[in-house]
Amino acid sequence: MSEARGQTTTQRDRPRILLVVRGFTHPPTIGGRQRNNLLLRALQMVGDVDLVAIDGSALKESDERYMCEHHGLRAVLRMPAHGDLIPWRWFRPLHPTLVQRLAHNFGRRARMYRPQPLVSGVIQQLHAQRGYDLVVGRYRSYATVAGLHRFPRSILDVDDMDTEVYRSRLAEPTVPAWERLVLRRHIRQLRPILRRTLPQFSALWVSNPGDRVFPELERARLLVNLPFQAVLGEPPPTPPPPDCKTAIVVSSWGHRPNTYGLDVFIQRVWPQILESCPDAVLRVIGSQMDPTLRDRLRSVPGIYPIGFVEDLSREYAQCAFAIAPIFSGGGTNIKVLEALWHGRTCLVSGVAHRGYQQTLPAGKCLQVAEDLDALATGAIRLYTQPEYRDRLAAAGRAAVLAHYSFDSFRRAVKETVECVISDSCPGGQAASAMAPECHA
Repeated sequence: MSEARGQTTTQRDRPRILLVVRGFTHPPTIGGRQRNNLLLRALQMVGDVDLVAIDGSALKESDERYMCEHHGLRAVLRMPAHGDLIPWRWFRPLHPTLVQRLAHNFGRRARMYRPQPLVSGVIQQLHAQRGYDLVVGRYRSYATVAGLHRFPRSILDVDDMDTEVYRSRLAEPTVPAWERLVLRRHIRQLRPILRRTLPQFSALWVSNPGDRVFPELERARLLVNLPFQAVLGEPPPTPPPPDCKTAIVVSSWGHRPNTYGLDVFIQRVWPQILESCPDAVLRVIGSQMDPTLRDRLRSVPGIYPIGFVEDLSREYAQCAFAIAPIFSGGGTNIKVLEALWHGRTCLVSGVAHRGYQQTLPAGKCLQVAEDLDALATGAIRLYTQPEYRDRLAAAGRAAVLAHYSFDSFRRAVKETVECVISDSCPGGQAASAMAPECHA
């Protein structure tokens, strides 16, 4: 037994924690990375943290070096895709893109929720070297592919409830019939997987309080999303320019719900807005904006595709309000909190408002639209009634400051970690009998 594994938590004073995330923790330019970063910060206040990132995208050498030096990065691993599994990989050379899509839509979901040796094997090697007292994972499929549910003490940040992500897509305005059949098949396959695996984690976190209606998540603790700018201590916002007719939409454009929502908004809602407000402007901000999307947006009157910007606060300072046209997804949308923190109200779809109904009431902190016509009328009102939108913005910022602080986030993480390490958390099944390889 190594020295690390021979020491107990009490002897070390601080627990040794492994955090396994989807994507990275730096730079925190998109919502997923921001939550990863916040969770890492909170865990580092409790124990000594190692980080493993699971992501298929390229990582800049400078960002990897930063995470190694400041975030305890130990490994960057690739999440296996459906097309990597037998029998799909036999046919992938014929047409990689088509085979991957077929595998994703028609492959068995359970195979993507099992420990994969190329990922779980690295986790086991790290555990043998470092002797972790606790493992923490973000997103259920990534955590189980890494085999975290096999550890005796584990916490899962559910964030997005898998079945609800697919269920919300069934309500999108333009989903074809064949896709509805595929989505329903995914939901049927995922239900028993979630019922079987979620209880294997010692504790659970959710970002949306509404997710706790599911039996598997009744014991989950709320770990809210936060506007990352508040953590950085940025200066308070400035009021919008007089007679401002500019709105912004901020998203990561590599994420399907964001691009789909923007397309629907521009095709079905924006023409109605221009009829009443011909001088209306919409600036489209965010990372991963590919040339095809940029060219498509440039052809629309009043739409300005800006792409990634280093300083979001400047964009918020020059706009009157923000728009979040999201029609599918799970968890909660950080972009809503971000806009309100910057002193700008937000026009949101019903999906984007989920999880905020109690803390950010409709008509008091922001404008909520349950259908496309309501999005148009809501936008027109915000473009033409500056006193109304400024009143919403002031109330919205006050609500965000009251309900979404890093201090409360940190406390929730600390209390959960202490509960798990002391083996006093109710509800989770003991995992030690399921995974002897996690013990010396």
